[in-house]
Amino acid sequence: MKNRTHTFLFPFAILVFVMSLLSVSCKKDTDILNASAQDQSDVLKGTFSDTSTIIAHTINVDSVVSFNDATKFLGSNQDPVFGRTDVSLYTKFSINTIFVSFPNANLVSSELVLAVKSLDFLGDYQCPLTYEVFEMNQNLSSSQVHYSTPKNWYNKGNLLASRTCSFDIINGLFVVRIPMNSTYASAILSSTLTDNATFQNTYKGFYITCKSTNLNPVGSQGVIAKLDLDNALSGFYMYYQEGEISASKQTKVYKFPFNGENVARFNEFKHDHSSGAHNLLTQQLQGDSAKGSQGLFLQGLGGVKVKFEIPFLKNYVSQHKISVNQAQLRFKIDQGLNGADGKYGAPLKLAVLAMDSLSREIFTFDQISPTDFLRYYGGSYDFDNQEYVFNISRDVQAIMNGTKKNWGFYLVVADGDRTYTVRRDDRSQRVVIGGSASALYKPTFKLTYTPFEND
Repeated sequence: MKNRTHTFLFPFAILVFVMSLLSVSCKKDTDILNASAQDQSDVLKGTFSDTSTIIAHTINVDSVVSFNDATKFLGSNQDPVFGRTDVSLYTKFSINTIFVSFPNANLVSSELVLAVKSLDFLGDYQCPLTYEVFEMNQNLSSSQVHYSTPKNWYNKGNLLASRTCSFDIINGLFVVRIPMNSTYASAILSSTLTDNATFQNTYKGFYITCKSTNLNPVGSQGVIAKLDLDNALSGFYMYYQEGEISASKQTKVYKFPFNGENVARFNEFKHDHSSGAHNLLTQQLQGDSAKGSQGLFLQGLGGVKVKFEIPFLKNYVSQHKISVNQAQLRFKIDQGLNGADGKYGAPLKLAVLAMDSLSREIFTFDQISPTDFLRYYGGSYDFDNQEYVFNISRDVQAIMNGTKKNWGFYLVVADGDRTYTVRRDDRSQRVVIGGSASALYKPTFKLTYTPFEND
């Protein structure tokens, strides 16, 4: 009996203990804060929208600064989509020393050599152009800011050289090689060059252009090349012999470089979008902004840019304040309109800039923020998806908060990094992106946000 009693009581005690645990576990612990204890109207809910209206059209770029550095462009191109572009070059040259003379020297020949910096040509690099060299009529200061608009700072009646050619090759590098007028070179050779300032007051430099080249958009589109004026090959060469010229004598060479003390170097850009350009581009530039819904055009070297608006942003805060998690813009290349044909690569970067009340370009808040720019802003060309993606969350949040007016934005061929955005003279590429009426390529604005429904 004793053993039976213990055998019965033990499982009963276990049963009571288990029941007490179940009772405790079923009781709500109101000391722990979680969603079940929160008023459900206060729960934050992420929201996504990609139906915002984007209104955009193409406009001309105002004249851009041409910076005085080694990277310059030269050439003429008849783009079947963007029309005619002529890029000319003003450059001084120097002696970079004092007291240079060539006693008893006789000129054998002289030439200009311009080294091509890279192979990212705009157009057909095999197409010959007519290069013309004129004498500049002003001694320009290297510290002066020069814009890309045509200046006519050269003597039109003093043609120093003309050659129709494609690129030559020297030491494995593409170059533009132009034989010079012997009278001009001989005058320099017979001078005593006391110092750089005196020399440049007499010989003010060269204006080099290809704008007389006859081009057509099908068989002869021309080419615009990027030059490196600091390259050891670039310069004005004079080949001479001392005394009477003879085949048995050594020919000496002297090079005047395109860099050094007080050397000014800048480009002149001339765009003719009425000459063979796509009608959608010309119509927009003539004022028909509605045509922007069918295609948008972007061009470097001071060509064209896109002006766009996202007009109804404040509708998102008509009822509640919101926190912007992401504000993403996507611009796709219009494969039908772009017409690259292997001759016109897309820009490696574009930039979205905000607009102020006077329609001037200003930085977005996302560009000003170093962390947001590096991690989120974007703008690099996505080769796989053939598009450009931007995130302008800070700027959109400021508009939502009412601390910034929604004046609109620009899309330009430039680096979005605010250190380099001002540079518009060092990128020659162009591209056509889809307009809002495009089924495949229309631009989109994707907004992810959290509404504060009780604020």
